[in-house]
Amino acid sequence: MPSSTPAVAATAPAPAPPPRPALAPDDLRLLRLLAAGITVPVIAGQLDISPSSVSERVRALRATVGARTTVHAVSLGVLHGVTTCAHVPLRPGTPVVRDEHRPVLHAACSGDSAAQIAARLHRSRPSVDQILTRLRYSFSADNRAHLAAAALLTGRVPCSAADDRFPPLPLPQHCTRPGPPGKDTTVFAVITHGTDVLLIRPHARTRWEFPHAAAGTGAHSRQRAAVHAALLHSGVKVFADTVIGERPDPHTDTLLAFVACTYISGTPLAATPDAAQVHWAPIATVLTRLPHLYPPVRIHLNGLLEQHR
Repeated sequence: MPSSTPAVAATAPAPAPPPRPALAPDDLRLLRLLAAGITVPVIAGQLDISPSSVSERVRALRATVGARTTVHAVSLGVLHGVTTCAHVPLRPGTPVVRDEHRPVLHAACSGDSAAQIAARLHRSRPSVDQILTRLRYSFSADNRAHLAAAALLTGRVPCSAADDRFPPLPLPQHCTRPGPPGKDTTVFAVITHGTDVLLIRPHARTRWEFPHAAAGTGAHSRQRAAVHAALLHSGVKVFADTVIGERPDPHTDTLLAFVACTYISGTPLAATPDAAQVHWAPIATVLTRLPHLYPPVRIHLNGLLEQHR
């Protein structure tokens, strides 16, 4: 006897996103450095270990997060929310991606190599290389890992492009872009490179100071503001590490926050009319000539000097 109930097509349930991996602090820092576009030799110099040791740690990191490649591991870090725009230098504004370049960008975020992308999309290898170069330029990305992180953080590709276990939606806007300017907090980026620290001297002022910007709202707002301040005032890309300390301005109601930043790339320039001069100053000189430097910042800079002795 035929059933009176209409047949319903069976639909496979959507795969559940993988659980967020438990990463040790050192692994988390390594993942974020890779997402920021820092290469293995540079990471080795920063951590004072050999490049082969860094490569071994990267292989172990890929296994921990369940990634096929390093780029895939970086993408998973963004999708799991452990890498945010506070850790990745992003180009101001929204990068433009041409429609014909989107399939290449999607495949790149999944961790495929240029040869694999060419085979999948039935394109020539030189044409894929050319598109990847253009995409890196559009996103101001230093390498493929940086490109993947930037594309996901800016919402230019859906999460599923990097890993089909995640939904076909871009990352939430409020999690990936700087929030509205904060009225009560100014963030100073303490950018160091070796034994030097980056300073700016704005027009109509005689004193040197750290690059700074108003903080937005939400999680990681201070780190985001520090990365933004570096690009805005000097044109350099940085990795925002940790908040050194905060104190109220003695003359206003503004809260002053100081964020330790590691230099990644770029030549310091007077990037805006507000920054008349930008240059690297020896940390030892800064500590001597600025006796009233905020104590936690002084301790931070002293610690860096000790590491390089």
